[in-house]
Amino acid sequence: MTMMSVSKAKLVQQKLHLNKVSVIIPSYNSEMTLKNAILSTANSHYKLLEIIVVDDGSESKDSKFIVDSLCNTVNIPLIYKKKDNGGPSSARNAGISIAQGDWIAFLDSDDIMLPESIKSKFKHFNGCKDKKNIGGIYGSFIWSSTNETQPFLSSIIPISRNDIGILGKVPGGAPAYLFKKEALEKVNGFDESLIFNEDFDLLLRLIKSGYNFVGTKEPGFIRNISENSLTRKSAKSSLVGSRKFLKKAYKEELLSNHEIVKRLMVNYAVSIKQFFISIIQKI
Repeated sequence: MTMMSVSKAKLVQQKLHLNKVSVIIPSYNSEMTLKNAILSTANSHYKLLEIIVVDDGSESKDSKFIVDSLCNTVNIPLIYKKKDNGGPSSARNAGISIAQGDWIAFLDSDDIMLPESIKSKFKHFNGCKDKKNIGGIYGSFIWSSTNETQPFLSSIIPISRNDIGILGKVPGGAPAYLFKKEALEKVNGFDESLIFNEDFDLLLRLIKSGYNFVGTKEPGFIRNISENSLTRKSAKSSLVGSRKFLKKAYKEELLSNHEIVKRLMVNYAVSIKQFFISIIQKI
């Protein structure tokens, strides 16, 4: 490699790391998994500005103990914030309010960030011609249960709002994305009144506000659906919560009417199925 090509390579690397990134990890009684989530984030091949752990009113002080014990181990500023319990949206918003980065990534406390997560998203972003209105870049993820990558569309042009949350098209979960902080602030972050599908709601409001999203097939994290997740704890509440989101989406025209009808039909079909399963189990 010539001296000139080496210099160009260094310039590309320097340019790639110009963006300041904050990673926010909400935590609630997740002491068993929090340490691994933090360490996986610290192992990022992209130099991070900070890691923010937001303790959403955990019952013990273990989360703070874990963060304090890692401060001298992790070579990235590690910030701990404790707040009253308010749910995932509230915790993420609290993290956004103190984040210093120009870009923000979210990681659930029971998930594992992959080393190339941030780097691969910026690489994809740099390949887009019109970057001005891009509010975020998504990636794929790996299911912990099967070790298989969940496929999504790769796109350098704005995705369709109706594809958000559809497997094989566009992910709906916030941890799959790298967001511009200014975009999150413009729409006042997550809607804390929604317990389910708050991620979908955020993405759709950002699109309505004029931001676009693009994405890569590269996986950014390992997704673990724990037994304590809200969806598994109460499937009925999840379906009711999804309907609340769809009512809001209709009222604020976040999705097309056709797409809202399709999703409502699926929601009620699942509800009917669960109803008959519960009857059979009682027999």
